[in-house]
Amino acid sequence: MASVIIFEDEGYRKLFPLTYCRPVFDLRCGINTLREKIIREYNSEKTILFCRDYLKDVLLKSDPDLVINQFNGDSALLINGRVLANGLKDKVPPDGEDCLYKSRGEIVAIRASGEKLKNILSSLKNLTIEKDIDIKSREIDATIIEYGWNLIQQNDKEIHSDFNIIYGRGEIRGKIYENVNLLNREEIFIDEGTRVY
Repeated sequence: MASVIIFEDEGYRKLFPLTYCRPVFDLRCGINTLREKIIREYNSEKTILFCRDYLKDVLLKSDPDLVINQFNGDSALLINGRVLANGLKDKVPPDGEDCLYKSRGEIVAIRASGEKLKNILSSLKNLTIEKDIDIKSREIDATIIEYGWNLIQQNDKEIHSDFNIIYGRGEIRGKIYENVNLLNREEIFIDEGTRVY
């Protein structure tokens, strides 16, 4: 599997003030951050992050093992940190030929190798990516967070989606006492140690 790089682009400015002190991929929508959703979707053991230089130390304080703003491999899948990744792997597979994936004019992901990858990575240092990269392009349906209110609009759907992925539906691990009536049992999760009277 190609290395996964989560990157910030110039769209972080539209998310001020939420992104003054954090990269866009650390914004939360639903239960998880955008970064956690991408990592979960691609089952990535080692994820490389590209963000504004002044945020590097902040990220390293929370996790000293992160690889930030550096990559030496031959091929990678670069994923925009503003994308909601649930179900993205079906549209943007981790391996394959070089390809630029866009949704409504916004870059969602880029699978690149060799010299093209080096050029893209050097432009990422300025948080810009040429929208007309010399790579085969494909239009997909994906949700990209452009403004803060997009996080709020998507939050309900993402809470449900994240919950179903993390916990499952209709799972009852706790103790349900008699005379308890559960409506929509398939929508309920009750964890271990929980007692419902």
